[in-house]
Amino acid sequence: MSSGNGANGNPQWLELLKSHYAREIPPKVKRFFTAYVVETACDATAAAKLVGYRHPNTQGPKLTKKFPDVADACREAWRDACGVKPDELVMHLAEIVRDPDHKDRMKAIELNAKVHGMLTEKTVIELDRTKLLRQIDERIAQLTQARAVDVGVEIPALPAATDQEPGSST
Repeated sequence: MSSGNGANGNPQWLELLKSHYAREIPPKVKRFFTAYVVETACDATAAAKLVGYRHPNTQGPKLTKKFPDVADACREAWRDACGVKPDELVMHLAEIVRDPDHKDRMKAIELNAKVHGMLTEKTVIELDRTKLLRQIDERIAQLTQARAVDVGVEIPALPAATDQEPGSST
Protein backbone atom coordinates (compact mmCIF):
# COMPACT_ATOMS: atom_id res chain seq x y z
CA MET A 1 0.00 0.00 0.00
CA SER A 2 1.49 3.32 -0.98
CA SER A 3 1.38 6.06 1.59
CA GLY A 4 1.69 8.84 -0.94
CA ASN A 5 -0.94 11.38 -1.76
CA GLY A 6 -4.34 10.20 -2.90
CA ALA A 7 -6.98 12.13 -4.81
CA ASN A 8 -7.00 15.90 -4.39
CA GLY A 9 -3.43 15.84 -3.06
CA ASN A 10 -4.58 14.51 0.33
CA PRO A 11 -2.59 11.83 2.16
CA GLN A 12 -3.83 8.32 1.50
CA TRP A 13 -4.89 7.83 5.11
CA LEU A 14 -7.18 10.87 4.84
CA GLU A 15 -8.76 9.53 1.64
CA LEU A 16 -9.34 6.17 3.36
CA LEU A 17 -10.91 7.93 6.33
CA LYS A 18 -13.21 9.90 4.02
CA SER A 19 -14.37 6.65 2.43
CA HIS A 20 -15.73 5.51 5.82
CA TYR A 21 -18.12 8.46 6.10
CA ALA A 22 -21.06 9.28 3.83
CA ARG A 23 -20.80 12.98 4.64
CA GLU A 24 -18.03 14.79 6.45
CA ILE A 25 -15.40 13.28 8.76
CA PRO A 26 -16.09 14.30 12.36
CA PRO A 27 -13.51 16.99 13.20
CA LYS A 28 -12.28 15.24 16.34
CA VAL A 29 -11.66 11.98 14.43
CA LYS A 30 -9.77 13.88 11.73
CA ARG A 31 -7.70 15.70 14.39
CA PHE A 32 -7.00 12.35 16.08
CA PHE A 33 -5.56 10.76 12.93
CA THR A 34 -3.63 13.92 12.08
CA ALA A 35 -2.05 13.87 15.55
CA TYR A 36 -1.56 10.10 15.27
CA VAL A 37 0.54 10.33 12.13
CA VAL A 38 2.19 13.76 12.51
CA GLU A 39 2.75 14.47 16.21
CA THR A 40 2.83 11.22 18.17
CA ALA A 41 4.68 8.74 15.95
CA CYS A 42 1.55 6.56 15.73
CA ASP A 43 0.86 6.39 19.47
CA ALA A 44 -2.93 6.15 19.70
CA THR A 45 -3.17 7.01 23.39
CA ALA A 46 -0.94 10.08 23.03
CA ALA A 47 -2.91 11.25 19.97
CA ALA A 48 -6.22 10.85 21.82
CA LYS A 49 -4.80 12.78 24.75
CA LEU A 50 -3.66 15.62 22.44
CA VAL A 51 -7.06 15.84 20.78
CA GLY A 52 -8.82 15.95 24.14
CA TYR A 53 -10.65 12.64 24.41
CA ARG A 54 -11.94 12.04 27.93
CA HIS A 55 -10.55 8.46 28.08
CA PRO A 56 -7.48 8.46 25.80
CA ASN A 57 -6.21 5.07 27.00
CA THR A 58 -9.27 3.36 25.53
CA GLN A 59 -10.61 5.77 22.92
CA GLY A 60 -7.34 6.11 20.98
CA PRO A 61 -6.77 2.38 20.49
CA LYS A 62 -10.49 1.91 19.80
CA LEU A 63 -10.29 4.34 16.86
CA THR A 64 -7.30 2.53 15.36
CA LYS A 65 -9.20 -0.78 15.66
CA LYS A 66 -12.35 0.73 14.16
CA PHE A 67 -10.37 2.00 11.14
CA PRO A 68 -7.48 -0.48 10.73
CA ASP A 69 -6.87 0.47 7.09
CA VAL A 70 -6.53 4.14 8.06
CA ALA A 71 -4.20 3.27 10.96
CA ASP A 72 -2.05 1.11 8.64
CA ALA A 73 -1.84 3.93 6.08
CA CYS A 74 -0.89 6.34 8.88
CA ARG A 75 1.88 4.05 10.10
CA GLU A 76 3.19 3.68 6.56
CA ALA A 77 3.09 7.45 6.04
CA TRP A 78 4.95 7.94 9.30
CA ARG A 79 7.64 5.41 8.33
CA ASP A 80 8.04 7.08 4.95
CA ALA A 81 8.33 10.48 6.62
CA CYS A 82 11.14 9.13 8.81
CA GLY A 83 13.13 8.37 5.68
CA VAL A 84 14.28 4.97 6.93
CA LYS A 85 12.36 1.74 6.57
CA PRO A 86 12.33 -0.86 9.38
CA ASP A 87 14.30 -3.44 7.39
CA GLU A 88 16.99 -0.81 6.71
CA LEU A 89 17.25 -0.11 10.44
CA VAL A 90 17.67 -3.81 11.21
CA MET A 91 20.37 -4.12 8.54
CA HIS A 92 22.25 -1.11 9.95
CA LEU A 93 21.95 -2.56 13.44
CA ALA A 94 23.42 -5.84 12.16
CA GLU A 95 26.39 -3.92 10.73
CA ILE A 96 27.08 -2.37 14.13
CA VAL A 97 26.76 -5.76 15.86
CA ARG A 98 29.30 -7.30 13.49
CA ASP A 99 31.84 -4.46 13.97
CA PRO A 100 33.91 -5.46 17.04
CA ASP A 101 35.38 -1.95 17.33
CA HIS A 102 32.13 0.03 17.19
CA LYS A 103 31.60 2.10 20.35
CA ASP A 104 27.88 1.22 20.57
CA ARG A 105 28.24 -2.48 19.81
CA MET A 106 26.83 -3.72 23.13
CA LYS A 107 23.79 -1.44 22.83
CA ALA A 108 23.27 -2.70 19.28
CA ILE A 109 23.51 -6.33 20.41
CA GLU A 110 20.90 -5.75 23.13
CA LEU A 111 18.58 -3.86 20.79
CA ASN A 112 18.97 -6.51 18.09
CA ALA A 113 18.08 -9.22 20.61
CA LYS A 114 14.97 -7.26 21.67
CA VAL A 115 13.91 -6.68 18.06
CA HIS A 116 14.07 -10.41 17.41
CA GLY A 117 12.30 -11.35 20.66
CA MET A 118 15.35 -12.91 22.29
CA LEU A 119 15.07 -10.87 25.49
CA THR A 120 12.09 -10.64 27.79
CA GLU A 121 11.57 -8.70 30.96
CA LYS A 122 10.06 -11.72 32.73
CA THR A 123 11.85 -13.48 35.55
CA VAL A 124 10.97 -17.16 35.69
CA ILE A 125 11.38 -18.85 39.03
CA GLU A 126 10.97 -22.59 39.31
CA LEU A 127 10.93 -24.17 42.74
CA ASP A 128 10.00 -27.34 44.52
CA ARG A 129 7.23 -26.34 46.93
CA THR A 130 7.67 -29.35 49.21
CA LYS A 131 11.41 -28.74 49.55
CA LEU A 132 10.83 -25.03 50.20
CA LEU A 133 8.23 -25.76 52.92
CA ARG A 134 10.61 -28.26 54.55
CA GLN A 135 13.40 -25.65 54.58
CA ILE A 136 11.06 -23.07 56.11
CA ASP A 137 9.98 -25.54 58.82
CA GLU A 138 13.62 -26.39 59.60
CA ARG A 139 14.56 -22.70 59.86
CA ILE A 140 11.58 -21.98 62.13
CA ALA A 141 12.64 -24.90 64.37
CA GLN A 142 16.23 -23.56 64.50
CA LEU A 143 15.07 -20.05 65.41
CA THR A 144 12.63 -21.36 68.00
CA GLN A 145 15.34 -23.52 69.58
CA ALA A 146 17.81 -20.60 69.60
CA ARG A 147 15.25 -18.35 71.27
CA ALA A 148 14.45 -21.03 73.85
CA VAL A 149 18.14 -21.36 74.73
CA ASP A 150 18.40 -17.56 75.11
CA VAL A 151 15.38 -17.42 77.39
CA GLY A 152 16.21 -20.64 79.23
CA VAL A 153 12.99 -22.47 78.40
CA GLU A 154 12.81 -26.00 77.07
CA ILE A 155 10.66 -26.37 73.95
CA PRO A 156 9.06 -29.71 73.09
CA ALA A 157 10.23 -31.22 69.80
CA LEU A 158 8.19 -30.35 66.73
CA PRO A 159 6.74 -33.14 64.59
CA ALA A 160 8.99 -34.28 61.77
CA ALA A 161 8.46 -32.64 58.37
CA THR A 162 6.81 -34.82 55.73
CA ASP A 163 6.87 -34.76 51.96
CA GLN A 164 3.08 -34.34 51.86
CA GLU A 165 1.46 -31.13 50.74
CA PRO A 166 -0.15 -29.25 53.64
CA GLY A 167 -3.85 -30.04 53.91
CA SER A 168 -3.62 -33.30 51.96
CA SER A 169 -4.40 -36.60 53.65
CA THR A 170 -3.49 -40.20 52.94
